[in-house]
Amino acid sequence: MSLRLEQSWTPGDGHGAFHLTLVNAGGEDLPAARLCYSSQTRLAEGARTDGGRLVRTFANHVEIDLAAPLPAGGTLQVVCDGLTHPPKNRTQGVMAAWLELPGGGVRVLEVGDLVPPEGTPRGPVTDWPEGRIDVPLGLMPWPARVEVDGFGSPPLLIPLHAAAAPGAAVAALHRRLFPAAPAPFALAGPGTEVVAEADPALSAEGYRLAFSPDRITLAHPDEAGLRHGLIALAQMTHAARTDDRFAFPQSGTIADAPRFGWRGCHFDVARNFHGAGTVLRLIDILAWLRMNRLHWHLTDDEGWRLPSRAFQGLADLAGTRARGTETPPQYADGPEGQSGSYTEAEVAQIRDHAAALGITVMPELDIPGHVTALLHAIPGLTDPDEPAGSYHSIQGYPNNALNPALPRTYEVVETLLREAAELFPGAPLHVGSDEVDHHSWQASPAALALAAREGLSGAAELQAHFLRKVQGMVRDLGRGMGAWDEAADGGGVDPDGTLLFAWRSKEKTAELIAAGYDVVATPGAGLLPRHGDGRRVGRARRDLGGHRAARGGLCLRSGGGAAGRAGQAGRRAGLHLDRAPELRRTAERDGLPAPGADRRGGLDAGRRQGLAPCRRAVPAGADAMKRVAIGGLHTECSSYSPLQQTAADFTRTEGDALVAMAPVDFAALGIAPVPLFHDRSVPGGPVAAEVFAAQRTEFMARLKAALPLDGVLLLMHGAMFVPGTDDPEGEFIAEVRAIVGPDAVIAGAFDLHGQVTQDIVDALDIFAAYRTAPHVDVPETRARAARMLAAALAGGPRPSVHWRPVPLLVPGEMSSTFVEPCAALYAALPEYDAREGVEDANLMIGYVWADSPRATAAAVVTATNPAAGERAAEEIAKAYWDARDRLAFDMDAAPLAEGLDAAQAPAILADSGDNPTAGGVGDRADVLEAVLARGLEATFAGIADPAAVAALEQGAREVEVGGSLGGGGPRVRLSVDSVTLAADCAVVTSGSATVVLTRRRRPFHDLKDFEALGIDLGAVPLLVVKSGYLSPDLRALPRRQVMALTDGAVSQDLQRLENLHRPRPTWPFQR
Repeated sequence: MSLRLEQSWTPGDGHGAFHLTLVNAGGEDLPAARLCYSSQTRLAEGARTDGGRLVRTFANHVEIDLAAPLPAGGTLQVVCDGLTHPPKNRTQGVMAAWLELPGGGVRVLEVGDLVPPEGTPRGPVTDWPEGRIDVPLGLMPWPARVEVDGFGSPPLLIPLHAAAAPGAAVAALHRRLFPAAPAPFALAGPGTEVVAEADPALSAEGYRLAFSPDRITLAHPDEAGLRHGLIALAQMTHAARTDDRFAFPQSGTIADAPRFGWRGCHFDVARNFHGAGTVLRLIDILAWLRMNRLHWHLTDDEGWRLPSRAFQGLADLAGTRARGTETPPQYADGPEGQSGSYTEAEVAQIRDHAAALGITVMPELDIPGHVTALLHAIPGLTDPDEPAGSYHSIQGYPNNALNPALPRTYEVVETLLREAAELFPGAPLHVGSDEVDHHSWQASPAALALAAREGLSGAAELQAHFLRKVQGMVRDLGRGMGAWDEAADGGGVDPDGTLLFAWRSKEKTAELIAAGYDVVATPGAGLLPRHGDGRRVGRARRDLGGHRAARGGLCLRSGGGAAGRAGQAGRRAGLHLDRAPELRRTAERDGLPAPGADRRGGLDAGRRQGLAPCRRAVPAGADAMKRVAIGGLHTECSSYSPLQQTAADFTRTEGDALVAMAPVDFAALGIAPVPLFHDRSVPGGPVAAEVFAAQRTEFMARLKAALPLDGVLLLMHGAMFVPGTDDPEGEFIAEVRAIVGPDAVIAGAFDLHGQVTQDIVDALDIFAAYRTAPHVDVPETRARAARMLAAALAGGPRPSVHWRPVPLLVPGEMSSTFVEPCAALYAALPEYDAREGVEDANLMIGYVWADSPRATAAAVVTATNPAAGERAAEEIAKAYWDARDRLAFDMDAAPLAEGLDAAQAPAILADSGDNPTAGGVGDRADVLEAVLARGLEATFAGIADPAAVAALEQGAREVEVGGSLGGGGPRVRLSVDSVTLAADCAVVTSGSATVVLTRRRRPFHDLKDFEALGIDLGAVPLLVVKSGYLSPDLRALPRRQVMALTDGAVSQDLQRLENLHRPRPTWPFQR
C-alpha cells in the first residue's frame, strides 16, 4: 500500500493553519481511521480541525478521528487551524504520521515537505560562510600567534620521550575520526622528531610550537597543553596531506592558549536517544577541536536515560515513548515510538573515554520542570488535588514539574542526585531549572500552602525555594551545582559554588556576572544558525565581544546545531566532523585569547557517596488492585547447532525493569504487577536439560510465594528446544496453570516464530504474538496481552484461545512482513480483531530449525465468543496455506558464489546459514574465505572466536578463525595489519578485509553496533553480516541487498535438514 501525507501552511489568525492531504495510492479501501501525527508546530488551545475531530494533543503529538474513509485511489483533506507559532522552515511541519485503524492496525504515512505560501523563497540556505585562507595552515581553533617563515610538505612526526604516550593517544584519535587517512605520528622510524618541554610560564592548557628542519619543540605548561599541541600538529599534518590548499610549517613558531577555561558542548539525548557509540564519537570530535566539557543532557519530558539502582527500571520505563502509553511517540518517532537508556557500564565507558581526552562530562538532571517522563514512572511526585492540565510547558507538556511542597519530591531528588554523583565522580551536577511555566503550581493546594507559610509569590519564587534545598543536597555531596540561568530568578540560589549557564540572551550573561555568579555563556541565538541564517555567525562574535569578563566559559547548546539536530530530528542522525560547523565555530570562539580573562570553569568535587536503599514504588490503592505475576522464558533453539545453551547464556530481568517490558500503565489498568523474573538468551542451540529444569523450578517457587494471584502475564518466545522434552513451553505454562488455579487469568505474549501446542492453548486464556518480521512491535504485542488481561480482570467476558495447526513450515526469512504474501496476511489480522467476539488474531510461522513433533505453523485467536474464534482461526489458517507457493525471501538470494557475483558495491551480503539471531553458531568463515580468495574489499560483522580475540589482546599478529565454537566450515588464517580492541570485540584489518571478531556470539544489526566500533558504513563497499532478513536499520541503507544461502546450523536448504520428528506431511518437506 502507498499512503502519503502532503502538507502546506497558510498564514492567518492564530499563526495560520496546516492543510493536510491524505493520499491513498494503493488498492485497498481504508475505513475511517484515527490520524496521528507529530509536529513541533503544535496546535494551540482552541484550535479547530476540519475533516476530522480533534481527540488528543500531547506536546507535539496530535490525534484526529477522520470524518470519512480513505478509499483506494482517493484523498482526504484535513485542516488544522490555530497554531502555537508560524513554522519557520519545512522541517517544522508534520514530521511523522500514521493511521490507526478501527481494528487496531496501523498504516504508516510517508510525509511530504511542508509547502509554504506561494511566493515564499525556497531552497537551500548557507549556514556556514565561505572560508578564506590567508595562511595555509589547517588549524581549528586558529591560534593566538602564528609566525611561520616557510611552508612545505608534511613529514611523518615522531613524538619522543614525554610526548610518546600522548602522541600515540592523539594518533588513535585521528584514526577514529579519519580511518582512511595516513597517520600523523609514528613512535619509531624515520621522520621529524617532536620533543616536549615543560614551560610553567605558559598559560594553562596552552602550547608553543617551534619548527626547525629536523625537530619540532613543543613547550607546554601542563598535560592539557601537551595534548593540545600534539592535536595542533596532527591537524596541520592531516590538512596538508588531504587538501592541497594547506601546507606544513618548516620554520617559525605557533603559540596558543584558550580564552575560556570551560569550552563545552551541550548534547541532548533525552528528547531523542543516541547510543553510547554516538556519544563517544562526539567526545572524539570535541577533543579534536580542543574543547574540554561535555554537558550531557540526560533527562527531559521526553525521556529519562540515566540508570538508577534505587528505582529499578526507571530508565527503561521513563526512557520509552510508545502508542497506548502516557507518553506517546514524539518528533519523528513514528508509530513504533522509541526507547533507550544507558547502563552503568556505558556511562563509565563514556566518562572514562572523555577523561582520557581531557574532557569532563557533566550530567544534567533537568528539574523541577521538564520531568514528564519521571512523573509517569515514579508515583507520589504530584499534588493529587492539583487539576490535570492546569498549566503547560512551552513545549506543550501538561503539569510537567516536580511539586516543591511534597516531601516525596525531595526524597526522590536526593536519591537521584546521589546516584548521579556516584556515576560521575568529581563532576559538577547540573540540575536544569529552565522553562518552568509561570502558571506552575498555582492550582496546587499543597504548593499554595507552602507559599503562604514561606511568604513566596509565584512560580519563580517557589522554584527558587526548591532549588535552594537542592543546592544543599549537592553541597552535601561535595559537588558544585550547575543550572540554567533561570536558577537566579525569584530570589535565586547562592552564587557560591554555583555555575550558571546563560542561554536566554547575551544581556543575561552580563547580568549574572554582576550578581556574582560564575557563568558559562551558551549563546544559542548567536552561534546556532537554527534557520540557516549564516549572518548570525558574525553577529554572535560581535555580541560576545562585549562580555570578555564572562566567568566560566562558552558552551554550544544543542537544539539547532550539529548535536541539536541529532538530538531532536531523530535517532539516526549521525555526527561527522565535516558536518559540524557549529561545533567548529564554538571551538574557534572559545580559542580567541583575551588578556586578563578569568579562566575559572571547573568545580571540583570530593567524596563518593553510597546509594540509597532500593525502595520499589507501589501505587496508591494497590491493595485493591488485581495482583498479576509477570515473567517468562525467551529463547529460540536450533536442534542442528552443536552448542548447548547453559545458564551463562541467559540474561535475567527482574523487578521494575521486568514490569517495564510491558509498556502499559498498570495502575491505570487496575493491576498491581508482581515481577518474578524473565530469562532471555541470544538464539542458539538446545537448552541443557538441567538449565531448563533449574529455571522452571525457580520460577514456580517464586510463583507460589507470590500467591494469591488474580492473573499471570507470560512473556515468552515459543521456540525452546530441550533434549528429552517435546514441549518445554507447554509443560512450563501448564505448571503455571496448576499453581495459580483455574480462576486466575493467564495471558501469553509470543514471537511469531514460536511453536504452539494443545497444552499451551489449554493453559492460556489470552494469546498475542508479534505481527512484524523483523520484529518491531515487541512492546506493542506485550501491551496487547496486558490490556486483554486487564479487561478480563475488570469484569469483562473471560476469553479463550482457539487454534488451527497449518502443516507448513518455512524459514523465518520467508515471513518478512515487508513483502508479500506475509505483508498482506499480517495486515489483515486487525480486521479479524474488529469482529464481534474476537479479541486478538495471530499467525504463527513457527520455527523450522528444530526437528520436533510440535514443529508447525498455526493460526491462533483469542476470543470471547468461541464460535467466532474458531471461524477466524480457520480462515487465517486457510489464507496462509493458500499463499504457500508465493512465500519467498525478501531480497535476492543465491548460493555463496552467485551471491558474491550479485553483491556489487555498495552492497550488504547476509550470511544466512550462520545467523546467530536464528540459532546459528555465528563462528563460520565460509564467506570470509571466499571474499579473500577474490580479493574483495569487505567488512565482516562478525565472527565469534573468543580464542582469537584473546590472542589479539596478547599482541598476536596472526590468528586463525572459523569454526572455533564447533559450527564447522573452513579455518582461515588472518595476517593482522592492524587491530582495534573495543568491548568484547577485536576489529582486525587483514589485506582487503576488515573482520570484527567477537568474544561471544552476537549479531550486528543496528547502526549503533557499528558506531560503537568506529566503523563508518559509508566507506564500506561490501558489508557482510550474519543475518537472514535484514534489520530495519540495515534494510534502510541504500545498498544492494543479497542473501547468501550458506551452510550452518540454520541453513535455508530445508531438504538437507534431518527430518525425523516433525509431523508428516509438512510442506515443503513433503509436498
